[in-house]
Formats: sequence, structure tokens, C-alpha cells
Amino acid sequence: MTIVINTPNGNIGRRTAERLLDSGVPVRIISRNPNKVTDLTSRGASLVIGSTDDAVALAKAFDGAETVFWLTPPAYRPDYAAWVRETAQKAAQAMASAKVERVVNISSIGAHAGADTGPIASLGEVESIFSEAMPNVVHLRPGSFMENHLADVAAIASEGSIYSPLPKNAPMAEIATSDIGDIAATYLLGADWSGQKVHELHGPRDLTPTDAAELIGEGIDKPVNLVEVTIDQAREGMLAAGLPDFVVAMYAEMFTAMREGRIIAEQPRSPATTTPTGLRRFASEVLKPAVEAASTGG
Repeated sequence: MTIVINTPNGNIGRRTAERLLDSGVPVRIISRNPNKVTDLTSRGASLVIGSTDDAVALAKAFDGAETVFWLTPPAYRPDYAAWVRETAQKAAQAMASAKVERVVNISSIGAHAGADTGPIASLGEVESIFSEAMPNVVHLRPGSFMENHLADVAAIASEGSIYSPLPKNAPMAEIATSDIGDIAATYLLGADWSGQKVHELHGPRDLTPTDAAELIGEGIDKPVNLVEVTIDQAREGMLAAGLPDFVVAMYAEMFTAMREGRIIAEQPRSPATTTPTGLRRFASEVLKPAVEAASTGG
């Protein structure tokens, strides 16, 4: 059984690849830069050099593979929505031609919400394209990545604050990417599922931005204050940070949809949607060293 990973350089794809290699199954990875995946190829992963939007590379990668892990890369560009759609269509065609049996697709909570939801709308399109082409596909819809808080490190280090464009008392799902990779690997290794399904991933418990700031403070041993900002203020902050206008517009649209309650979980929380890694632990293991390095100029 050969399993293909299309994004081995990202947090989720790498975690998934490592779990598969731990299990001893043949793993094939797609990467434009062989130097970035030497840790995986040295463990036995075979490499197809190319990009996930290259039809030739996809056909080569999927040839003879039974199962595919697919994550839409955050290749933010002015034509992002069209690029995502065209890339998903190329992938779906290549999978169908290669007679791939199962696909595990990383999507997002809120992918069912449709248009005007920023980058999440494009992930909903990917779901539809894959579901039309593949008889056996699971769409994993995780909540907000805990790793997104790495963008808060500078403000935490300098001011002890987190700035959020979301209502401070509105609960949402937060999840560590390592947990997403573990569940993806379980599906990829399993032969006991078929058909098309959505599986949401909600983290250990829903957290408001205020809850998140408190847990991060506990994890890094430093009080953290939550500051709620408007969408316009968030837009100004992203522009000041150097993000391109089209990226700022996309995220502002997503934050607006979140504030309006349009990007929410579709499935109720259950043991199947609940994952183990808590934000306090994540903050202690990941954010604390980053904050300390930022505080000392490291």
C-alpha cells in the first residue's frame, strides 16, 4: 500500500508523513525542494519533485498509490480562489485516472458555509470537487490552528497582549496541528472505511479569545491580556505588517464571516471530534520558547 502526501513541508503533512513512516508503510511525497524533506527521504519516503499544481507531477505521484493525503497549500496569490479550484480539479482528475482508492482531504470548519468566507470558501470548493470525483473521501474539518498564535508572539513579548478581531466572549474550536496529522494518519492507514464523509475536529474544548489568552498566559508563565479590535483595525494591522492587499481582503472577509456567526461547527462536539492537546500545553511547549526568544532578541 503506497500513500501519497502532497504537502510534506507543512505542520500537518509532516506530522502525517512521520506517523506513516513509523508504521512502516510505503510513503511517497511531493516537494519542489528535495533539501526540505531529507529527514523524510532518509527514513524511506520516495520523492516526486514538483509542485501540487503540476499535472505531470501529480500523475507521477499518484501512479500505483492506493491512498492520498491532500492539503490545499496556502499559496496566497491574487488569483487564489481560481488557483485552488484549478489545482483541485487537476488533482481529482489525476487521482481518478490512477484509480486511487481513498482520499483524506484537510478542509476547515465552516467549509459548508459557502461564499464570502475568505479562504474557507475555496476549501469548500475542494470538498465538492473531490466528492464528485472520488467515491471514498473523508474531509477533515479542523478548527482554528493553535499554531496561528505564533503570529501573536511579538505582541505578547513586547506588550503582554493578544489582539483579536473576534468577539472576546465568542467560543470557537482550537486545535493543535499535530492532532490533525495523527487523525489523518489513522484514516490513511485504515482500510475499514468507505464512502464520503465529513469529520470535524474541535480540539479539547471550545475557547473564547479571552479563554485562549488566559491559557496562553498560564502556559508561558506570563499574564496575557486580550484586546478585541475591529475588522478595520485588524485590516490596518495586517497591512502594516506587510501583507498584500489581496491577502488582507481575504482574511478580513473571513473574520467578518466569523463575527457574523457564519463560520461555525456543523457537527456537535463528541468523543470523535474532540482531540487531546490543550492550549495550555501547546503554549508551554511551543509559544513559551518563541516568546522568550523574542523577548531577548533571539
